[in-house]
Amino acid sequence: MEQDIIGKIVNAAVSHRKIVIILWVIGILLLTPVIISYTNHVSYSNAASGSSHSESTKASDILSKINPQNSSLTVVVSVPSANNLSIANSTLNFQKKIASSSLKYISTSESAFSVYESFLDELYGKYFPLINQTYSAVSNESSLIFKFPSSFYQQWMLYGYNSTEIYAAADRAGYTNSTSQNFFLSALNDSLKYYSQLGPYYNVYNATSVTAQTFDSSSQYTDIILKYGNLNNYSSYNYLIVQKAFLSLYGYSIPERVVYSAVNSANPGNFYVRNYGLSGAPSFIYKQYVSPDNTTYLISIILNVPQSYRGANDFYPAQSIVPQIRNYTSVFFHNQGSVTGNGAISYDLQSTQGDSFIGFIFTFVFLAIIVGLVLRSYISPILSIVLVSIATVLGYASVFIVGVIYEPVNYIVTYTLTAVLLGVSTDYLLFILSRFREELANGKTSEEAIRSSAEKSGKAVAISGLTVATSLGSLFFISGLNTWGPVLFIAVLLTVLAEITLLPALSALLGRRIFRKLPSTEIHKSIFYRAGQFSSKRRKAVLAAILIVAVPAVYFWFEAPVTYDLSGELPANLPSVIALNTVNEKFGGSALYPVFVIYNLSTPAFSGGNVSPVAYNEIASAQNYIKNTPGVTDIIGPSAANGSIQSSAFLFNNNRSVYFIVDLNYTPYSQNAIQSVQHLRDNSSFIVGGLTSGIIDLKDSSQQQYSVLEILIVAAIAIIIGVSFRSIKFPLIALSGVFISISWTLGILYVVITYILHESLIFLIPVILFIILMSLGNDFTVFLISRIKEEQEKHGFTEGLYRGMGGSGYVVTALGVILAASLGSLGLVPIAFLQQLGLAFAVSLLVDTFVIRSLYFPAMISLLRRKKEVIN
Repeated sequence: MEQDIIGKIVNAAVSHRKIVIILWVIGILLLTPVIISYTNHVSYSNAASGSSHSESTKASDILSKINPQNSSLTVVVSVPSANNLSIANSTLNFQKKIASSSLKYISTSESAFSVYESFLDELYGKYFPLINQTYSAVSNESSLIFKFPSSFYQQWMLYGYNSTEIYAAADRAGYTNSTSQNFFLSALNDSLKYYSQLGPYYNVYNATSVTAQTFDSSSQYTDIILKYGNLNNYSSYNYLIVQKAFLSLYGYSIPERVVYSAVNSANPGNFYVRNYGLSGAPSFIYKQYVSPDNTTYLISIILNVPQSYRGANDFYPAQSIVPQIRNYTSVFFHNQGSVTGNGAISYDLQSTQGDSFIGFIFTFVFLAIIVGLVLRSYISPILSIVLVSIATVLGYASVFIVGVIYEPVNYIVTYTLTAVLLGVSTDYLLFILSRFREELANGKTSEEAIRSSAEKSGKAVAISGLTVATSLGSLFFISGLNTWGPVLFIAVLLTVLAEITLLPALSALLGRRIFRKLPSTEIHKSIFYRAGQFSSKRRKAVLAAILIVAVPAVYFWFEAPVTYDLSGELPANLPSVIALNTVNEKFGGSALYPVFVIYNLSTPAFSGGNVSPVAYNEIASAQNYIKNTPGVTDIIGPSAANGSIQSSAFLFNNNRSVYFIVDLNYTPYSQNAIQSVQHLRDNSSFIVGGLTSGIIDLKDSSQQQYSVLEILIVAAIAIIIGVSFRSIKFPLIALSGVFISISWTLGILYVVITYILHESLIFLIPVILFIILMSLGNDFTVFLISRIKEEQEKHGFTEGLYRGMGGSGYVVTALGVILAASLGSLGLVPIAFLQQLGLAFAVSLLVDTFVIRSLYFPAMISLLRRKKEVIN
C-alpha cells in the first residue's frame, strides 16, 4: 500500500513537474509572514517545568499563595568593599533613577542600602519627633550652660591661664555682669584657691558645673549635659547627649548617628545610609544582599507581574527592560555593574542566537560541497541548497504552528531543528539523486531513471521520515522538552513531502544535466562490497569482536553518572551568565536556592490569644528535626522557645501551618545536598520545596518516564521497519546496531567531557541521544535494507548482500558523514548541553557508519538468514 501511494505521488510530481514547482514557490512565498514572525513564538525562558504532582511543585504552589514571587532582575556590583559611601550613594541614586523612569512593569527595587534605610525608618521612625524635640531642648540648655564658660576658657588661654587676668578674659568672652556670670567667676576663683593643681580646664569645668547646678537645677538635662558635655566645641556633643538622655529618661537606646541623621534631615534613614553606609546593619540585610567577603552586592529590581507572566507573542517584561537597566547600570556603576536574572539571560540568548547560526551556515556550505563531490556534480549542490533552505523554512513554519496552537517553543529546539533538518534534507536528497545517477548509468532515459529512482528511493525516504518523525515526536513526553516533539515531528514530515515531490520535479526538469559524470557499474570493486563479503564470511568473529566491546559499554549506559545541574548549559561568555556565576561564587548556591519546609500543625498555633501547647511542641519538634539534619547551617522561621512562638510571619492557613527557610552547607546540585533534602523528605509530616527537592523529583520521575519512553520508541521503530520490509530480523539488526553505537558513544563522551573538558554528563544527554539516534540512525537501515532486498531479488541472498553493500555503501557512508557534520555542528553552539549533544551525535554517527553499517550489519544479516535463503 505504501509503495502504491508513494509511487502515485512521485509519478504525479514527475508528470506535472512545472505545476509542482510553481505550487512550492507559491507556498514558500505565502509562508514569508510566518518566517518573519516565527521568533514571536520562541520562548527564551530558562524556567524548568515539573510534574504538578511532585512534592517540590506542591510546596511551590503553597508558597506562591503565601508570598507570590514577581518577576525580577538582579544588578550585581563588584567593588573592593560594599560598605563605602560612594557605593551607597551610587546605589541609592540608581534606585531613585529606576523609580523615576518611565519603564513599564517596574514595581520597586531593593538593595542592602535601601532595605537598611527602610529598616532604620521603621525601627526609629516613631522616635524621630521626640529626638528633634530633645535635641532642641538639649541645644538650648547646653548653650546656657557652656556658652560663656567655653568662650571664657578660650580667651583665658590667650592670657596663659593667669589668675590675675580672669576678668580681662571674661570681658573678651562677652561678660555682661549677669548674676550667673558673676557666680561662675566667683566659683572659678574658689576652685583655683583649692584645686589649682588640677589644671585650668578642670577648674573652669568645675565652676561651670557648680553654676549650672545652682541656676539650672530644675532641668532634666542638666546632669546629662554636664556628664557628657565639653568646654571645647560643646555643641558637637549635643548628639551624644541626646542619645544618653534618651536612654536615661525614656529607656530607649538610640545610636548617636541616628540622632544626627534625625536632626539634620527630613529623611533620616536615607541621610544615615548616605553618610554612614551599612554601619550597624543587622546580619539578615548583609546576608541577603552583600557577599560574605564584602566585595559583591546585589540590587533587586522587582516587576509588578509574576515570574510566569508572558504577554502577547510571548512578550516577557523582564526581558524587554534589560537594555535600559543596563544603560542605567553603566551610568552609575560603570564597568563594576552587570545585570542577570531570567529576563537578562533570555535577552542575551536572543541577541546572540544569530551569531550561533554562523556555524550552521558553514555546515550548510560544507554539506553542499560533500553532495557535489559524492555525485560528481556542479548542479547537485545548488539543489541541496534549495532543498535545505526550503526544509529550514518549513522548520520555522513548524515553530510558528506549534507556538500558535500549543505554546511558545523553547529556544534550544531551534538549534536542534536546524541541525536535524540540515542532516535529513541533505541525506534524503543525496539518496534520491544517487539512485537517479545510478539508473542513468544503467542506460535508462532521464524520464525512466527519475521515475524508477524516485519511486524506489521515495519509499525508503517515506519510511525513514516516518520513523524519524515518530521518534522525535516522542520528545513531547519529556518534561521541559515538550515543544521539541511536535516541532520536529511536523518539520520532518514536511521535509519528506518536499523530498518526494519537489526534488523529483526538479530532477525531471533538469534531467541528465545534473551530473557531470556517471558512476561505474563494477560494484564488485567497491570497498564496501569487499567489506560486506569479509563480514559475511567471518560473521561470528566480527560479531564477537563487536560484542566484546559492546557488553561493558551497554552496562555503562545504564550506570553512567549524570548531573542534574542545568545551570552550566548556558554560554559562559554572556554578560548575564558571567554575573550569575559571580553570584553563585560569592554568595553560594544555598543562599540563592534555599530549602523550604512546610509543616501542617494538628491544631492552630494560637487559641484565644494564647499559645497552643500542642502546636508549640510540634513546632519545637519540627525545628529540632530540621536542625539535626546533616548539612543544615541556618533555619529561618517560627521558633518555639520559653513558652512562646516567635516569628509569627511564618504562620499561615489560619495559624494551622508553618514554613521554614533552610540553608545547607552544600551546593544545591551536589550529592550531599540531595541526601540532606531526602532526609527532610523522609519525614512524612513535611512538604519540602526548593531547587534540590525539585532535582529529586526530576530524578525520580525521569528514571521511570524515560525508560517507558525508550521502550515505546523501540517498539514503534520495530513495527515500522518490520511491517515495511515484512521481516522481524531487520528491526532486530537495526535497533541492536544503533544501540551498540549509542552505548559506545556514551562511554567515549563520558571520558572526553569528564577528563578533557572537565564537565559533568547532563542527565538529558543519554535519553535525547537515544531518541534522536534511534530515529536518524535508522535512516541508514532503511536505505541499506531497501537496496539489499532489491539486489537479493535479482542476484540471490549472498551476492545480493554484497551488491547491496557495494551499491549503497558509498552513499550510506556519505549520508553518515553528512549527519555527523550537521548534528555535530551543535557542538559549535556555546551552550554546554548542545555541545555535549553535538559531540555525541558526531561520534555515534561515525561509529554507526564505519563499524555498524559496514561490518555489524552484513554479519548479522548472514547470521539471521532463513533456511530457504540459499547462500551461493
